[in-house]
Amino acid sequence: MKFIRQVIRGAGYLEGYGDHPGKDAVVITLLVCGLAGIEKGGLTGFLGGMAIGAIFVLPLFVVGCIDRANACDKQQALLLEKIKNS
Repeated sequence: MKFIRQVIRGAGYLEGYGDHPGKDAVVITLLVCGLAGIEKGGLTGFLGGMAIGAIFVLPLFVVGCIDRANACDKQQALLLEKIKNS
């Protein structure tokens, strides 16, 4: 459950980090992969192309989301520690 929560947090807006910069690129990449599949099989080809693209693109996006969320958590923990010690 924490894994999914970290992915969702990392994909959205994080304080000090802003929005995920690759969110738009992932959507465009999946659409382009889907459009490449239309030529071979219409709607089925579109969905298949998106699925093939997702196999390669989404793992990288998920890793980036988790990395952003963990870095934000570390930064907040350091800030709280700094506040406690001052």
